Amino acid sequence: MKVIIKNNQIRYKYTKNKFSEGVIYSIIFFSIALFLFFLSILISVLNGGNAGPVIAGLVLSSFCFDICALYYIILEIYLFENRKKSVRNMLFLELGYFIFWAFII
Repeated sequence: MKVIIKNNQIRYKYTKNKFSEGVIYSIIFFSIALFLFFLSILISVLNGGNAGPVIAGLVLSSFCFDICALYYIILEIYLFENRKKSVRNMLFLELGYFIFWAFII
């Protein structure tokens, strides 16, 4: 919020909610994790379930990218005290994905 004083009157200029740097990095890492997950499913379906090491590598990479995305969101919350809606939504998405992999493995 920016305060503008014009003709001895106080006017407020509101700014739109912009994503912080940590949220942008988190979105990038989370989208890469989802892409790798769906790519592994696609390769598994195309090979009839006979692509073991390739699928294992993609799944492990997907899990690592999700951990990186969680790292950036946790930094946003605890270091910068950013608790906006975008941060909360990304946190819930990434925790859901993390719990999904925790129960699968």
